[in-house]
Amino acid sequence: MNISAIIVNYYTKSLLPPLLNDLIHHPLILQIIIIDNSSELDNFNIGSDKISVIINSENNGFGAAVNQAAEIAKGDWLLLLNPDLRLDKDCVKILADAAVQYGSPIVSPRFYWDDEHKFRLPPASGMALWFEFAYTSAGKYQLDAELFSFYWNIRHERYWEATEPFAEPFAAGACLLIDKSWGLAKGRKLFDERFFVYFEDTDLCVRALTEKAVVLCVPKAKAVHYYDQSPPVEKSKGSLMSESLEAFRAKYYGKVSFPASGFVSYLPDIVDLGEVSDPPVFHRETTQIPEAYFFEIGVNPFFVPFIQADAWQEAVYLPKDVWQRLSPGQYFSRIRGKISGVRKVWTWKKS
Repeated sequence: MNISAIIVNYYTKSLLPPLLNDLIHHPLILQIIIIDNSSELDNFNIGSDKISVIINSENNGFGAAVNQAAEIAKGDWLLLLNPDLRLDKDCVKILADAAVQYGSPIVSPRFYWDDEHKFRLPPASGMALWFEFAYTSAGKYQLDAELFSFYWNIRHERYWEATEPFAEPFAAGACLLIDKSWGLAKGRKLFDERFFVYFEDTDLCVRALTEKAVVLCVPKAKAVHYYDQSPPVEKSKGSLMSESLEAFRAKYYGKVSFPASGFVSYLPDIVDLGEVSDPPVFHRETTQIPEAYFFEIGVNPFFVPFIQADAWQEAVYLPKDVWQRLSPGQYFSRIRGKISGVRKVWTWKKS
């Protein structure tokens, strides 16, 4: 197998050297193509003839940039990588071996949030109309919030308890190994360019789902995704996500009447810590039940999705390096027992 690695840069120049160092000497990596949508790599020290940099005069979007690289890629496989990604040793080889063994055209690792592998990132949530309805309803009704959260807990546990490769409906575009002959078959482009940014990876997985092709997650392949380290583009990230969601709905559902989202009328019992400038400390309430405890962070009160760490100690908090990378905004955190359920919920705003 030979692989063309593709990286889209948007003002993430400082993040590139460690990632490129992981790739340059890898025997399976035939070439590394960097598409620069920010025009900041004019004087970038490439340091290897494996690397080529294409500088765009304007930002045409993530999907279009990946398509631009895929058209000139020499490898039989494409490895899509976010600049804020770090690959564990043998991650690429493990992905490649699994792709061949299972005959899957899309293969993904599991992701951690930190270098110490303490914080586990969730499976890709993807999108479908039922999921949107569930999300909106969970913000309004306690029963729906409880059941939606219960569903996601099961999905998260399945994702992280697996030890052998398994099929998933969706995979995160932060790191995908893709069979180029499948992705570009019949003259099609890899990504639908109607999605400027966000949902292009979801759309690709829907294509695999409809073609009965397996999207494979490989537990032994590990990567660290620092997550959300790119600066805001010309529009807000929320606005861009909404536009891509509208494009996704139009593509798969046509005109559909959908209830207004964003209004949360149901909130569980929450301790509001207000605005904080340092990592809060969260204290665990124990039960008499012998069980595992988890510390979880989300952006909504029903925690779909969430980032998770084990909570063996009675007090838990975010390490300094993770805290520094966390974008400002409103967050929810909780301590949850595997059997007894949620013990306590907090909300806080990082300034």
